[in-house]
Amino acid sequence: MSSPPTSAEAAATTETIAVVGTGAVGTALAAWFARAGHRVVAGSRTAPERPVVVIDEGDGPRAYPVRWHTDPAQADTTADWVFVATKLPHTPAAAKWLPALVGPTTRIVAAQNGVDHRERFAELTTVPVVPALIYFIAERLAVGSVQIRHADPELVLPDDEIGRQAARLCNDSGIVAETEPDFTTQAWRKLLINATANPLTVLTCRRLEVLGEPPVAELALALLEETVQVGRAVGARFDESSPSEALARLQAFDPHGTTSMLQDLENNRGLEHEGLTGTVVRLARRHGIPTPVSGTILALLRGLSVNDRARDTI
Repeated sequence: MSSPPTSAEAAATTETIAVVGTGAVGTALAAWFARAGHRVVAGSRTAPERPVVVIDEGDGPRAYPVRWHTDPAQADTTADWVFVATKLPHTPAAAKWLPALVGPTTRIVAAQNGVDHRERFAELTTVPVVPALIYFIAERLAVGSVQIRHADPELVLPDDEIGRQAARLCNDSGIVAETEPDFTTQAWRKLLINATANPLTVLTCRRLEVLGEPPVAELALALLEETVQVGRAVGARFDESSPSEALARLQAFDPHGTTSMLQDLENNRGLEHEGLTGTVVRLARRHGIPTPVSGTILALLRGLSVNDRARDTI
């Protein structure tokens, strides 16, 4: 990870950055931007005792100041950037913050899972939205506190004007970000990981080590093969080796690592299966592609979620 800017550099480039949704990803982003000297506003339904975010990157916890709001009415200024880091089911709740935070020059970064970021926000706002793929692994320890496992890069954004602007903001703040000309393929490569690791860890109630067991690995490969077929139908560039390469990547992850959906299950939060496995099945039907394994996994996840206590909150 690159070094954060010096205080002098930060003073010259300070921006107001709002982070809506303070789960693992949102808390990490808020901490990184606050560390770089930006004015950070955190929007969430709950707040820690102190107006700080605490991040542990392997060298012990460190706290950085933020302005913490639990109601959009508390926001007294618009932001230069709004990073929406809510879970997919909570996107409508995130939209309630936008009128208070978005001004004529505000740009929105959708730091969420899935492959349809811009479409998701099309009916919610008229300001520019840039999708972001998150590759660092974060585990929320408490409200406003997160533990990080770094990746290189940490974020991937599209190689267009607003994507390059967001990448410069991140890199200047010490967050490793890259731009990708073929963002469609990159987003589907991420979906390969998310639509496999998340459901299988949830349905087995185990961490990533479960993907090393032969029967689960066989099931994972079947999911990957179906997702690759659907991705090709919508323009992602995959070859015959893509499923096996994705499985090898999954099995190379830290076996003690978790997934965002498993964390949601353990904390009785709503699951993101509709935006992950549900997207695969929905697009498969549109293109006439059979997805029996993904369809079965989706049915099980929907059954598991019948008694979700998640509400339209963040």
